[in-house]
Amino acid sequence: MRLDYLAFGLVGYLAGMVPMVYLAGFLAAVVVPKSVDSGFAGAVGPACAIDLALLVGFGLVHSLLAREETKAQIVARFPAGLERSLYSLVAGTQIALLCWLWRPIPSPVWSVPGQWALLRLVLWAIQGAGWGLVLLSLLTIRHAHLFGLRQAWSAARGVPDEALPFESRGVYRWIRHPIYAGTIVAFWATPEMSRGRLLLVGVLTAYLFIGLAFEERDLDRTFGEAYRRHRRAVPGFIPRFRG
Repeated sequence: MRLDYLAFGLVGYLAGMVPMVYLAGFLAAVVVPKSVDSGFAGAVGPACAIDLALLVGFGLVHSLLAREETKAQIVARFPAGLERSLYSLVAGTQIALLCWLWRPIPSPVWSVPGQWALLRLVLWAIQGAGWGLVLLSLLTIRHAHLFGLRQAWSAARGVPDEALPFESRGVYRWIRHPIYAGTIVAFWATPEMSRGRLLLVGVLTAYLFIGLAFEERDLDRTFGEAYRRHRRAVPGFIPRFRG
């Protein structure tokens, strides 16, 4: 048993999961010590430049590590069973740095007045439902595989990690991309939208759609006709309710 492999897998798993939870609190300004609209702001121009650099850096590194050519170079120098754990570790670290170094731009784009309490409550509920959909989706799929823990466990025991078959179950029977859908809903359903938050969720939403196009291509290439049948039968974001 390679305990160092297992330890690295656990670190990668936690590094992938914890910053996602922190990001939810960062956007909602609950529990966490620093939110998207708190902290030192400074002049709008430099703050916008720093924030945009953080977002572009995240997108470039995240995209580079997802490329098959980069993965091949990594496994040539790094245990193959830990490649996904490394990916999760880097992505989680970037999200943590993004939240830590973020410069707020608190000028409001929209703000639901306090007297419209019901509308504010509805928007908070929708945001919570979005994150709830993300959590449900992670519990439905094999999230230990998604964040590399399963592969690290196999590598630690010296056994090959079996390729997972394509499955359509749980919420994935209704929509193909519930993690993306829940994230986008949580991003935009808010009673308070500042310019800083708009920059953050706007860029990340665009990046999610770009990543989605590549993910669809990879799923088609990996699972072939099984995924093509699923794509024809199941909508991407909005479920079809048949009478």
